[in-house]
Amino acid sequence: MNRIFLCLLGLPALIATMSASSQTADGANRCTLELLDGRLDASRFEIHENLTWQGNSATLALPNSGTQIKILGRNLPQSEVYDSAALDCDLPAVVRILVSLSTNNAVEAAALLPSAQSGAIFGIPVLPRFGDYLFAAQNSHGSEANCRIELLDESGARVGDFRTLSVPGTGTVNGYLSDLAEVPADFGGGSATVSCDRQIAATGMLAGVAWSGLPPTVLSRGHAAAGFAPDSSTAFDRFVVGNRFVSVDDSRYYTEFPSAGQFVEVEPSVRYTGTYSYVNTGPDTGTLTQNFSDGDVCTVQITWTSATTGSSQYTCSLGEIGTGDWRLEDSSTATIRLSRMKAEAAARTVRPT
Repeated sequence: MNRIFLCLLGLPALIATMSASSQTADGANRCTLELLDGRLDASRFEIHENLTWQGNSATLALPNSGTQIKILGRNLPQSEVYDSAALDCDLPAVVRILVSLSTNNAVEAAALLPSAQSGAIFGIPVLPRFGDYLFAAQNSHGSEANCRIELLDESGARVGDFRTLSVPGTGTVNGYLSDLAEVPADFGGGSATVSCDRQIAATGMLAGVAWSGLPPTVLSRGHAAAGFAPDSSTAFDRFVVGNRFVSVDDSRYYTEFPSAGQFVEVEPSVRYTGTYSYVNTGPDTGTLTQNFSDGDVCTVQITWTSATTGSSQYTCSLGEIGTGDWRLEDSSTATIRLSRMKAEAAARTVRPT
């Protein structure tokens, strides 16, 4: 079976054109199309002689290499409807999806929807003056994919807080980038990165006055498997600067990062300062070395369990050791919430007094 996962955008007119390829003279290609999200059904598509609908599924027949089928949308309940579909064909087929916006039977904008690409990190151009970016992601795994969205300006510096995005197992997420990443009104342009803990399929298009098929670019993490851990010291700086690691067990203990290479460790009535370095050690792990201004050196083995949470284990040159859980917060908005102190210092993620 040749399976193609489609992201169907049920706009006022949607055209999915299929044509057979590599066919023998008497060999027909048969396909099944299943709408996955329940937002569209047979009533939303025109009738075609080689297309038989039954509820959310359709059977397609491509008798020879010259056969084409156009699936036309109609009678949509609202101006924009998102759905996804799985297409299974006995033999290879060429599939193109043309999305068009029509008013009074006149086409106002149209674009070919780019083929979905598989990856763990995607780069997306952000061009507010030309329009918003419509992003579609599909997760074929049984469990959800956890993703982080970062907005970068033209210099590569992160703008605002990163956002998290969950793509459910065997499910899809569709939305405009301005909603997913909260693009500021005065943002002139740059890019966005979508980093996930497993591979997903993604596609997208620029939707403005004119539409343009603009696929996301698959980016490399710098190591074989996908995960949440920053893959370089520069990526770690972008991740932590302006944020703080807060102890899950007692939020009075945290480590913040005012600038690249600098940290401040805060405990009740005590502040420690120093410099740090970071090395990636795997898809979800890294080593943070803290050089305290008092001469102590702590090596922290960090594990990411999501885009903003994880655990750590540290060993310091003066003899302190410990383990604990952490979460990441924005330093400018985070508040220190008082909670009961743990009896054992080993439950904290930061160096004990």
